Amino acid sequence: MDKIRLQHYRCLDDTGYLSVKPITVLVGANSSGKSSFLKYFALLKQSVSSFVQGVFLWNGPLVDFRDFDNTVSSGQKTIEVEFTINSLPIVSSFRFSKKKIDNVNIHLILGKLDDNEHEDFLKEMSITYDDNRIKLYFHSNRKADIDVNGIKSNDLNDTLIWGLTNSLFPKFMFKSKEHGENEEHSYNAYKNIQEILTNYFDDENQITKLGLICSRLRYSLDKESIEKILIRQSKEQIDNESILKIYNMVMYSNINILLDSLNLYMLSFAKKMTYVKPLRAIVERYYRYNNYAVDSIDADGSNIPMFLNSLSDNALKDFNKHWLLPIFGFTIKLKPSGNGHVEMIVIDKGKVERNLIDVGFGFTQVLPILTIIWKSIMVDCVNSDETEDFCKTHFVAIEQPELHLHPRFQGMFVDMLDRVVRICHKEKKDVRIIIETHSETIVNRIGTKIADESSHLKPTDVNVLLFNGKNEGLDKYIESTSYDEEGYLVNWPFGFFSDYVDRD
Repeated sequence: MDKIRLQHYRCLDDTGYLSVKPITVLVGANSSGKSSFLKYFALLKQSVSSFVQGVFLWNGPLVDFRDFDNTVSSGQKTIEVEFTINSLPIVSSFRFSKKKIDNVNIHLILGKLDDNEHEDFLKEMSITYDDNRIKLYFHSNRKADIDVNGIKSNDLNDTLIWGLTNSLFPKFMFKSKEHGENEEHSYNAYKNIQEILTNYFDDENQITKLGLICSRLRYSLDKESIEKILIRQSKEQIDNESILKIYNMVMYSNINILLDSLNLYMLSFAKKMTYVKPLRAIVERYYRYNNYAVDSIDADGSNIPMFLNSLSDNALKDFNKHWLLPIFGFTIKLKPSGNGHVEMIVIDKGKVERNLIDVGFGFTQVLPILTIIWKSIMVDCVNSDETEDFCKTHFVAIEQPELHLHPRFQGMFVDMLDRVVRICHKEKKDVRIIIETHSETIVNRIGTKIADESSHLKPTDVNVLLFNGKNEGLDKYIESTSYDEEGYLVNWPFGFFSDYVDRD
C-alpha cells in the first residue's frame, strides 16, 4: 500500500494522496487528524481479520470509532478510501494466468445500508490498472451491477448477487435469465465469446476449438496470454478488434479472480501490520508462565513477556546483543521465580540487575516498540515466504513513541530507525514505520541522521506529513514535506514547535 487517500473520514475532509515511505512521520496540533489517520491502519487490521456485516469493524480491540455515523465527517453520507497497491499477485492455478499486476488503484465508497440501521456497506468500488477500468456497484438488496471496460452486466442480461467474505471485499454470483443457475463466471459472457470465435473456425473442429479456448480463458486476466491463445488457435486470422472484445468479456466474467486476489492481499497486509497504542500496558513484577505460541504482539505490549519467553535462546540472544544493547545500552532476560511465574529483568550498563517494574516508565514504554520493530524485521520477514506471500510489506504504526522518554532516549529511537533502514536496504526488506508524534527531538534527530554521511537515512526514505498545514500558512490542510541532503525540512513553517500561545 504505497499511496492512500481518505475522504469524509472523521475530521479529515480530504487528505489528498499521501505517500507511505519507509519512515513516515505525522505531526500537527492536537485534534488536527493525525491520530485519526494513523488509526485508519488499526481499523483496517481489526476489520480484515474479522468477519463483519459491513465493511469495517468500527468498534474492536484496536480502535473504537463506535459506528459509521460517528466516523463519517459531519454533514456527509459517505466515506471514501483510495489506495494504490504496487504489485498484486493473481490467484490462479492456470498456467496462462499472469502472475501479478502492477500499480493497482482501488477506490471505495462506503455508505449506510439503511438510514434506520447501524449497518454500513460498500456502495461502489473502482479498480484501475494498465488500460483496465472496472466499476462495481453494490445495492442494499444484495444485487449488483458491474462495468468492466465497457462490458456492462445490464447489457448482458446478467443478474449479479454480492456476498460477504472473510476479508474486505465482496464476491459475486452470476445468474443469467437464460441459463438460470448461480455461477462464479458469466454464462452470457462466454456465449458472446463463442459467437465471436465462430467466425474463425470451420464446422469440422469448431466445437473442440471453442471448448479448448474457453476453458483456457476461464482462469486468465492476462491480456498478452489471452491474445497469444486467440492468435494461435485461429491461425492468425483473428483481428485486433475481436481480440479486444474477447479480452474485455473475459475480464468481466473473471471479476471474482481479481476480487479473490485483492482479498488475499488484504488478509496478508493485515497480518503483517502492527499497531502500537500510545499508552503501553502496566508492567507487573511477576508474569504467569503459559505455553502459548505467541506469533503477534498486542497493541499495548501486554504479551511482551510471553513473546520473549517463546523465543529460542539464540533469538533472544540476538535481540539483546544486536538490537537492545548497541542502541539503548541495556538487555532483557526472563528469570524464573517459582510457582510457574517469571520476572522480566533489565540489565543496564554499570548497574545491578533490576525487575522491569523498578526501572521507570521510560524502559517500560519503549520496550514494546523496540520488540515489535525487531520482530517485524528479524522474525516476520524471515519466517514468511516472501516469494509466495501476497503482501511483502510490513507496516508498524506507532502513536507517540516519545511518551515518558527522556530526549536522549528519543534520539536513540531515531538511531534505531536508521538501523532499520540500513537492514531493509541491505536485505531488501520492505518495512514501513508510521509515527505520530509531538516530539521536536525526534523530528530534528531524523534531520541530523540524514545530514550525517555515516548514517543510512536518506531524504527519499522519509515523508513528513504536517496536519492542519493551512493554519501554519501552507497551501494544503495536510502538507507533505521532506528533508534536504543537509537534513533541513523543506517548506517547514517558522516557529512550528514554538510554545507561544496567541489568545486573541
